Amino acid sequence: MELKGQGCRQYEEFMAGNASNWVALVTRLYRYQVNFTRIDIANDIYDNALSVQTLYAYCKRGLCITRAQHVEYHERSILETGERIGETVTIGARGSQQWCVYNKLMEQTAKGKIVDKTSAWVRAELRCWQSKANIIAQQIALKRPLTAIYFEAVNGHYRSVRPNDKDLNKRRRPPVKW
Repeated sequence: MELKGQGCRQYEEFMAGNASNWVALVTRLYRYQVNFTRIDIANDIYDNALSVQTLYAYCKRGLCITRAQHVEYHERSILETGERIGETVTIGARGSQQWCVYNKLMEQTAKGKIVDKTSAWVRAELRCWQSKANIIAQQIALKRPLTAIYFEAVNGHYRSVRPNDKDLNKRRRPPVKW
């Protein structure tokens, strides 16, 4: 079974007013020893605490501490006007674990969707494949809060540090508080 964005929205419609929810679904599948090939957990940020451009600038300056070896920046623009309609930073490799941060407000606006009273909307997704996806499923089945699972994984694998710290060893520098 594969649920992408539209499939997830349809399942959420099914869940409306129902005892079923994402945690119940994952728990039920986990009990049947299903192999989870990918699980994404998203965190929406509405307060300008983190921007795609800021994160990418930290990555380019070597201020993102992680075991991942690569960072990608992707920008989407309208050819005729040059207007930017999408931007994404992805840290890590497909198939293991990635942290993907993108401008959700820009994406929704470009699609013509009206986003009321929102001046900033960044989505930060933790994408886990194979064994890491199964670990996430296990944590969900154990009824751990999604916020705890998400932030524990992100804080354990991706850390941006202060640029002006006196310590030359970047790994010892205090983290930036996004």
